[in-house]
Amino acid sequence: MTIDQPAAHGGAAQPGGASDGAGGFVGAVTEPAIPRYATTRRTDPAGAADELAAALDAPAQALVCVFGDPPLLRADGMAAALHARLGAGMLVGCTTAGELCPEGYAQGTLTAFALPASDYMVATALIENVSRAGPEAAAQAVVDAELRLRRMGAVIDSEHCFALLLVDGTTRAEEELCYALQAALGQVALVGGSAAD
Repeated sequence: MTIDQPAAHGGAAQPGGASDGAGGFVGAVTEPAIPRYATTRRTDPAGAADELAAALDAPAQALVCVFGDPPLLRADGMAAALHARLGAGMLVGCTTAGELCPEGYAQGTLTAFALPASDYMVATALIENVSRAGPEAAAQAVVDAELRLRRMGAVIDSEHCFALLLVDGTTRAEEELCYALQAALGQVALVGGSAAD
């Protein structure tokens, strides 16, 4: 599920929204920095978003990834609250079958990590219908993300870049997608993988 995809560093917003059978690719260019992490068990949208935003220092983030218990992440008003409080940079999210948080494995939480805008540049690409998308769609996603990163002044190489994949685990096409993405990325590291949806 994509919560939102506004372009980073002053670019125009791009439409977001839930997409069944989708895979997301996030390219980030970095200097050494420590990502921030946060977890909340709050179920009210405003309270959950406020708690995450305070812990993450949300206005200073290039990317916030939120992982959550499906009923909690899909609750009425949750996406809007998260976008309002965490959407200064790029905001993506996906449901989980359990969350890895600072206290260990948990369920019934919203857990997030953030990459600081002072040290990271981020671009996203959405691959629709992963189970039917071929290697050409993966290659185009990489080309599109790299182009946006270069426009921000990024150097695209294995020393400064990585790609983060969040793909719908119900597609049964994750391995093929990973292979196609890595082939297009060359020496740039690919991390991540299956998410609940």
